[in-house]
Amino acid sequence: MPRNDLDEVIRAATAAIGDAADRFADAGVDDATLNDKGKVYEAWILLALGADLSELLQGRAAWYTGSYQPVRRGERIVFRGSPAKLRRKGGQAPGFLMLETPDGTAFELHNSLQFTGASQVDHELDICLLHKQDREAWVAGAASLPHLVGLELKCHTSAISLPLVRQAALTRIDLSASHGGHGHAFIYHGFVTFSSLSESGRTLAQYYQLDVFEGIGEELTNPASAFTRVASLAEAIFEWWKTHRAD
Repeated sequence: MPRNDLDEVIRAATAAIGDAADRFADAGVDDATLNDKGKVYEAWILLALGADLSELLQGRAAWYTGSYQPVRRGERIVFRGSPAKLRRKGGQAPGFLMLETPDGTAFELHNSLQFTGASQVDHELDICLLHKQDREAWVAGAASLPHLVGLELKCHTSAISLPLVRQAALTRIDLSASHGGHGHAFIYHGFVTFSSLSESGRTLAQYYQLDVFEGIGEELTNPASAFTRVASLAEAIFEWWKTHRAD
């Protein structure tokens, strides 16, 4: 895809993020951390995914601040501009999207979270879905997260090469060994890309059970789609979570 087409997509995504801010929080967006195409794409995927997941959960979605309070009118939605670990309450920024079901179950959708693998190396998950209860136990000192959804995002115009897929596969292996090797966690890891994967990259992803979602965001160039959905991605996560949360 030509570079100017990607620029158009990023402009449309930026507008869609603003629309989502109105929908989820009636607040503006602090764009200081949206300093490159990758971060804009990450923010848009988070909000679009949150919209679809909230419908699948038959619940609601709202933006929360770093102090775990709903953002108030006049405040700003702030995304993580660089990888960081989960921490205790504190401060306005960065925030996350809270998804709540009718029975009170709550999930958190974060961007740019870091987790330590079995190798003791930290890995970034561009988008991460956690159960609120699991996150509370984790920051209070729990040894592991019982369930974790992680997404690797790539906003490229050319096919994603094998080394990038290899890196994502290694992340999944290291985190699974850390959290799931002893029955502590189930890890869903998806690879989301604006373009597509190379043939060898797709083969490696399939072998290491990385779900691949290609061409996510192309519809943003359609003016009629102000806030495009990512239904296939949301449905895959929803089905995975239903299956493994019961285990």
